[in-house]
Amino acid sequence: MKIYYYIILLLLLVVSGCKPKNENYLTKYGIKGKVSEIIYHYHDAELLFGEWVPTESIQRIHKFLNREGDIIREDSYFSGELSNRKIVEIKDVDMDLTAIYDYKGKLEKKLLILYEGNKELHFDLSPDNDTSFFAEVKKTKLGNQTEHHILFHDTTVIHSEVRYVYEFDERGRIISTNTLRGEEESTKYYQYSGKDEKGNWTKLTASNKPDFSEVTSYTIVDYKYY
Repeated sequence: MKIYYYIILLLLLVVSGCKPKNENYLTKYGIKGKVSEIIYHYHDAELLFGEWVPTESIQRIHKFLNREGDIIREDSYFSGELSNRKIVEIKDVDMDLTAIYDYKGKLEKKLLILYEGNKELHFDLSPDNDTSFFAEVKKTKLGNQTEHHILFHDTTVIHSEVRYVYEFDERGRIISTNTLRGEEESTKYYQYSGKDEKGNWTKLTASNKPDFSEVTSYTIVDYKYY
């Protein structure tokens, strides 16, 4: 189960970051308008009559934002059922505190992130956790890329060091992710399409190949506005 929560953490890493004072989720990723909710529908891809198409959605992530553009709650669903809920209890320039609840509403984890320049310190404040400090993240800006170097202090993690390099387009959207775990290296590429009435993208195509000759997944996005 611990590995599952570290996967959740790594998702949080992309949407958080060492953030300037006036930056929020919307400005960081170039999303327009006063967005109140964002719903991500994740689909696997299959080749049908020579064309890549999305299969039935099995995972959905529903993000709720305040009027300042910060995420305050996130619900995750698998096969239509609520899997967990994340409540952001504190969000500040120097720290974030997030509580994670299971589908029954029972508190499972409390994650604290402290920001120190280009470094993050991650703590698990759950009552049953023996060691609260479990990960250190160093972030380096490289032109239109950001490198995340994660050093885990928890001995149950298979790879104690993981490196991610995110490449962004001019609108701040991730267009590729290079991952290095031990000697295993992989790259995933992303392509954006579709627009809603505010001009925000509504479809994300993911591939392991830069020419998108093979598609691994699709993400369909719905936006709600204040």
